[in-house]
Amino acid sequence: MSDGPPPRSETIREALVTALSGGHALTIKELSASLRVSERELGPHLQHLKRSLRHRDERLEVQPARCLVCGFTFEDRARVKRPGRCPGCRGTRIAPPRFALVVDR
Repeated sequence: MSDGPPPRSETIREALVTALSGGHALTIKELSASLRVSERELGPHLQHLKRSLRHRDERLEVQPARCLVCGFTFEDRARVKRPGRCPGCRGTRIAPPRFALVVDR
């Protein structure tokens, strides 16, 4: 039986920055698995990170969710979690959004 994740030496947001700095775009599910934090808990942290990185030379790049049936892209979606249904074809096969940290120079 596990008593939860091991104690960490950095905050969840610092761990997010570290995980996203690897150069690969990751889904919330992948971030959740690597950080050992629930997907639900990561949503507000990603939103905050998106706002707070404006003051640094970095930004959170979001590759929007995409319908796997008709190809509809959820460009203007503000939420970070995967949509439930496509407004174009009403399909539910949707690729989740991916996140990456990009350095602006």
